[in-house]
Amino acid sequence: MRKAIKETLEINSTVISVVTYQKDEKQLSIEFVNGRIYIYKGVPLKVFDKMRTNKSAGKYFNSIIKNNYQFETL
Repeated sequence: MRKAIKETLEINSTVISVVTYQKDEKQLSIEFVNGRIYIYKGVPLKVFDKMRTNKSAGKYFNSIIKNNYQFETL
């Protein structure tokens, strides 16, 4: 049985509060400050790495993730 590798980060952003990345699933969960949660599928680790080190997580999300990956809402 494989152990899932998951990382959760609180984000200092006006629109995003928490991001969680599951490496084995290539799944990025984003919780927005309004409480909505979106799960993006097929997101490479390098995209998550760049998001967490980017000066503006919200701008990075809008330009790189938002319209480029399939998602579902919780």
